[in-house]
Amino acid sequence: MAGYTAVPVVLVAAALCLVSYLALPVGTQQDRHFFVANEEHGQVEHVSDVEISAITGRTVHSTQEANNKEYQAGLNESVKEGSKDLLLGLFLQANGTEINGLSENLKELAKTIPDLLCNSKADSTVKKYYYNFKKWVLWASSNDVCVFPAKPIHLCLYCSFLVQTGASKGVLNDVFYGIRWAHNIVGLPSPTDSLLVKNLFEGAKRKLCKPVIKKDVMTVEILEKMYDKHFDGKDLVAQRIITISLLCYAGFLRSAEVLNLMRCDIQLSSTHTELFIEQSKTDIYRDGSWVLIARTDNKLCPVRNLKIYLQLAEISDSSSEYIFRNVTKCKDRYTLRKCNKPMIYSRLRVSFLHHFSSVVPDISKYGLHSCRAGGATAAANGGVVDRLFKRHGRWRSETAKDGYVKDSVVERLSVSQNLGL
Repeated sequence: MAGYTAVPVVLVAAALCLVSYLALPVGTQQDRHFFVANEEHGQVEHVSDVEISAITGRTVHSTQEANNKEYQAGLNESVKEGSKDLLLGLFLQANGTEINGLSENLKELAKTIPDLLCNSKADSTVKKYYYNFKKWVLWASSNDVCVFPAKPIHLCLYCSFLVQTGASKGVLNDVFYGIRWAHNIVGLPSPTDSLLVKNLFEGAKRKLCKPVIKKDVMTVEILEKMYDKHFDGKDLVAQRIITISLLCYAGFLRSAEVLNLMRCDIQLSSTHTELFIEQSKTDIYRDGSWVLIARTDNKLCPVRNLKIYLQLAEISDSSSEYIFRNVTKCKDRYTLRKCNKPMIYSRLRVSFLHHFSSVVPDISKYGLHSCRAGGATAAANGGVVDRLFKRHGRWRSETAKDGYVKDSVVERLSVSQNLGL
């Protein structure tokens, strides 16, 4: 490998250009120009598509290829690979001087560091930071300002631009932490640590701040109404949403956790069922956790309804398939699709709204998270021990746990009733 003094800048250029390139609408890629800081001359340099392909080893796709279904299906993988390319360029630029003095073997070994850096956060977190840093790249490159390392004054201008274009408080937060991530993860001071930037972002968030309106919690009464309206023991689609709702309510499950359940993650017994949650956003080391749900033997029993669903779906006990998949209508009945892919969130949400809209006054006040919040509220108001309550919901902090609970009127009145007045 040649000297590292020039390589870091070029690698960062390629990574940032590739990131921005993939985000552009089809047909506009060839007309865009991207810029990065030149360490040696303090200038802003243009990097061509040819350089992107030559340095990263990935071909920049044409418009025809972009319309190809295989290309579109590979975009998710491109995000992961793109974040590694990005970190490789940023890492080499930030640490090029030290790496340049290493032996050839150690220089090659240094290239593996970005892969480990990518794993320092959950995939979903890296994806969010990656996309928001990519937005900064697009804006900075189109305005001919230094992309990396970012300067505080440029970041302030970008924040002002977002406010003027109607960005939400959430977008500002995502941008702030995305840019901080890109700098801190490779050991560079972040412009977000500047008091100027902090004060500007704080002022922008206060200006854009809106009251948080949480969804209403699910109750047993609503679940029972939905069950009575849609259950018939033969309708696979209805039984699917019934089972999902009851499992989320009883197991405090998030939609992503229940959708990723496989048959091999489920252990059924005469008294309860055990669900292995392999991945959770609060499980940072991916150790997994077991959720135990008791059998109650009434019509809303989650274990009973899960067994009914597995029978209707014709999923064997030895299967390792996802249990909640899309369905296909065959003659007069529905069957699960053979493709072993979990049902997507948007499809589940449509099913939830369809089956619950007729049993609640305003369906817009309810969402998939209502079941998790409803189960947590019922457990808290029922006096479940706090330690078991927190473990069952897999919460990492008291603040996160308390945010799910809606105290009953009786519990809230008990405060003033015990003041001795």
